[in-house]
Amino acid sequence: MLRPTLIGFALVSLAGCGSSATTPTPVAQPAAPPVNYGASTPAKVKPFKATPVATFDSPWALAFLPDGTMLVTEKSGHLWLVQASGTKTEVGGVPAVHAEGQGELLFVATAPTFGQDRHVYLTYSEPGDGGDGLALARATLRTVAGKPVLQGLQVIWRQLPRGAGGQFGGYIAFSPDGQYLFLTSGERQRFSPAQDPDQALGKILRLTLDGKPAPGNPGEGKTGRTTVPVFDPPANTGSVAIAPTHNVTIPAPI
Repeated sequence: MLRPTLIGFALVSLAGCGSSATTPTPVAQPAAPPVNYGASTPAKVKPFKATPVATFDSPWALAFLPDGTMLVTEKSGHLWLVQASGTKTEVGGVPAVHAEGQGELLFVATAPTFGQDRHVYLTYSEPGDGGDGLALARATLRTVAGKPVLQGLQVIWRQLPRGAGGQFGGYIAFSPDGQYLFLTSGERQRFSPAQDPDQALGKILRLTLDGKPAPGNPGEGKTGRTTVPVFDPPANTGSVAIAPTHNVTIPAPI
């Protein structure tokens, strides 16, 4: 299709050259005003009203509870229960996190069934052998001696093998029917594992509310390699091929 189009264009051009018709004189267009992408002036009148409620040290995510209170995560590993008045109460039972660089306490979300079981989900950088990795945990939010606390916390999914690198991902979303959980798993600045079907890095995972592979997933019933290459974040994508690696064996699915 490309060749006839080019030939047709050439014939029209040649015919135009031999024609006695007067070629239209180009009309000068006004110059576009310069665009300054480096600065902007905030609008004096905003289409909303902002009311300070509370302040935090490096907050990362928040989740509203049915009664209007909020759960707010701080990167350093603190979880707060915040009243509409701004009163903050720290939540106990939060797991230990590796708060360094992009590693931290990340997302917080209430389960679709929160009204019945008060389940809360957290994502964070979990320390361990070989480095750290993204972890997804579920716990029950209770009040003990007048204080909020996470009870029965259980890691229901974790990134293995652990290692170096930022970009953990960690966002949580639920399917409209409330049956499934979607988890973003970052590629940890290692680039190529995102294309490796044997590793969860750089993927969006569809799980049950218990953290198990959801039925109907494209890889349902398949088991990948349990020994995978691991390397630290390379300088750029071009140096991935020559990055030193070491093989790590991870537990097979149960």
